[in-house]
Amino acid sequence: MDELKPRNYTAVVSLIIILAGIVLLVIGLIIWHTGGSEKYLKAEDFSITNQGMDDVTSINLEIDNGIVRIKRGGDKLDCVVTNAPEGVYAHGIKDNKFYIEKKTSSFWFANNGLLNLLAGNKLRPTFEISIPDKLYDSFSVELGSGELEIDDIRAKYVKIESGAGEVNANNIVAENKLEADMGAGKQSYSNCEVGELDFDCGAGETEFSGSISDKVDIDGGVGAIKLTIYGNYNDYDLDIDKGIGGVDINKGDTSVGSTKNIPMKIDCGIGEIKLDFVNKNRGEVNS
Repeated sequence: MDELKPRNYTAVVSLIIILAGIVLLVIGLIIWHTGGSEKYLKAEDFSITNQGMDDVTSINLEIDNGIVRIKRGGDKLDCVVTNAPEGVYAHGIKDNKFYIEKKTSSFWFANNGLLNLLAGNKLRPTFEISIPDKLYDSFSVELGSGELEIDDIRAKYVKIESGAGEVNANNIVAENKLEADMGAGKQSYSNCEVGELDFDCGAGETEFSGSISDKVDIDGGVGAIKLTIYGNYNDYDLDIDKGIGGVDINKGDTSVGSTKNIPMKIDCGIGEIKLDFVNKNRGEVNS
């Protein structure tokens, strides 16, 4: 029994040292977070301006966090990025694609990634992007966290992914498909024109208004879903599967005969579902 005492003593001392180290680490992070952390975080600004986009057929943006604004512009690309983590992003035009993406050679802990996280994302990059008005083959944006604004974009295929934050998209034309994947937050797509609508909503609010010509598939986790459809209720074949929450459907004028059979599947775990069928020309619910 006497041989166990030194071992127990060593274990207790080791535990005390570990706990003391954790406490000191937490205190250090609090002090660093509340003041002075910026000097350890290196940022950079870069821009791509006055560059033609005649041969560009696709847009691909992969951004960790920040404020991203994308809009239709003139006949040239205009991209200005401020306060981005130094050395993290590659950008340019290659193989008919304009891209901003993380460098494949950069490790997440390098290039201030961990420091920025511990500092509370004090590096808050801003991406201001203006692209020429044309029909792109594909338009894809992946944002880890932050705010995303998109205005007046036309593409055959549009894909928007957001881990956490807010997405506001207006006047989006997706001839074949609009696909949106939201982890947590709020996403709003207004006055859109799409072939197929495919939404995957984790937790939060989802809103959509516009016309859909081919198919609707919405998978909602927790939160409210509101769809304002420019069209005739009788043209849609509804399949709604919900857990907890109500379903409110404003059918509008059901006396109009059906000319299509568009499948609309909505799966919502917890939350309210509201559907309005609207005459786009009048901008009001059919009555």
